[in-house]
Amino acid sequence: MTGLIDTHCHLYEPDYDGFRDQLIKQLPYNGISKLICVGCNIETTRQSIALAEKYDFIFAQAGFHPCDTADISDDMWTQMKQLAEHPKVVAIGEIGLDYHWDVSPRDRQKYWFAKQIDYANSIGLPVVIHSRDATADTMQTLKEHLPKKGVFHCFSGSVETMNQVVDMGMSISLGGVVTFKNAKNAIMCAKEIPLDRLLLETDCPYLTPEPFRGKLNRPDYTIYVAEKIAEIRNMQTQQIIEITSANAENMFNI
Repeated sequence: MTGLIDTHCHLYEPDYDGFRDQLIKQLPYNGISKLICVGCNIETTRQSIALAEKYDFIFAQAGFHPCDTADISDDMWTQMKQLAEHPKVVAIGEIGLDYHWDVSPRDRQKYWFAKQIDYANSIGLPVVIHSRDATADTMQTLKEHLPKKGVFHCFSGSVETMNQVVDMGMSISLGGVVTFKNAKNAIMCAKEIPLDRLLLETDCPYLTPEPFRGKLNRPDYTIYVAEKIAEIRNMQTQQIIEITSANAENMFNI
């Protein structure tokens, strides 16, 4: 039986200190077949790669999160490109624009978003996009620097924006937000998205799905995302698991 793939998690976060390895070793027995640990800067990219080296079913991403773009130097960019050459790095991410926290100058965010897309295209890797309160500029950057392959992680935009993303040839990843009662956009997108463009994630330790909202998130809670989407689409949960896992394997070549 096909297992779940959590395409976006942060298992290096201190929240898991003291029981990280115990948790990871349980995951295959709890339905997780593969997972992808995200990079947000050089340190977290290295931590993600270290986990991928330790566990066969873990893969990594390499990239600068928009909140980490204020002070990127040439040397840091060279280091990140070297990390991206690791055989278990399967995407450049997470990259994008974040005008919610707005801790990096917006011109720097846009510069590094575009630069990382161009780099991903040059080495044949997909991009994993973070966009928060920055839809217009995110879509404009994507039109100007179209990724060959890519996914919007933790998508919470409108169906209209989702359709634009799909028309660009990219995919949508949904996480715990789709289980929240007030998450109208995520629920509508879960209903309308073409199934061949759908991925699952937890973004753990953040955005824990119901029925564990408010507690620490973990990769095996991906099942609650799958179950909710199956409910929304009047499908069997295993169908959603099989479709989204195949999509993830194709997107990330894992």
